[in-house]
Amino acid sequence: MDYQLLGPVEVSTAGRVAGLGGRRQQAALAALLLEAGRVVSVDRLTEVIWNDDAPETARAQVQTCVSTLRRKLLDDRIVSRYPGYAIEVAPERVDLAVYRGRVDTARDLLAQGRPEQAVASFQAALDLWRGPALSGVPGLAIEAARLEEERLAITEEMLETELGLGRRAALVGTLASLVSRHPLRERLRALLMRALNDSGRKAEALQQYREAHTLMVRELGVQPGAELQALFQRLLAADGGLVLAGSGRPLGAAAEPHGAAGSCAGCRAPLTALAS
Repeated sequence: MDYQLLGPVEVSTAGRVAGLGGRRQQAALAALLLEAGRVVSVDRLTEVIWNDDAPETARAQVQTCVSTLRRKLLDDRIVSRYPGYAIEVAPERVDLAVYRGRVDTARDLLAQGRPEQAVASFQAALDLWRGPALSGVPGLAIEAARLEEERLAITEEMLETELGLGRRAALVGTLASLVSRHPLRERLRALLMRALNDSGRKAEALQQYREAHTLMVRELGVQPGAELQALFQRLLAADGGLVLAGSGRPLGAAAEPHGAAGSCAGCRAPLTALAS
């Protein structure tokens, strides 16, 4: 059997999705797979299955969920260990473990000076995603958000590697689409600026900084971070003194202090905001 967490939580055998018996079993299995080989307490399983609305009979119902899963999975992979249960499954049968293994391989290839093969391995990892992680399990919303953030960071890593291979013009559309969905994501914005500039579209690259500056000041009350400002200054150095409309100062110059904390010129948006 194969276990999928990178999308709807599913179990498949011979390419066919196997029924798990309901949402409670789906939630319990997902919680166990995220900690494969380690004990997940009954209290944690209760929290994942019911959030803050567990019935008085929750412990008994968790036992029923586990019994159902054991019957559905047709083996003894789920074992009882105080104070709960653990699932014993080979990593190559869980898409999350395979995904992270491919990412590790990609990074090893980069360290060996093999960027083209690294891009292929990054892409093979990302191809395992079938939709938002842990779909159908509200009790694992925090874990799902972390996985989505991880996916976006790895996408950035792959695209940056591709830029280094000279695939600039081909990546502009992909990066523009990602920036439109994650407008506060500074690394994506920087990659798009680089791709535009290296494709002979410097004015558009500078405009991307202007849009980021306006958005971050309006939405977060901070200026773009040091990396994005430094990139802008490098582009600006060969393009004269482009000025932020209405500000009276060049783009990238420090803003006036705001709030009791003073200037936030070097601040970055939190990951939770970036991944939204």
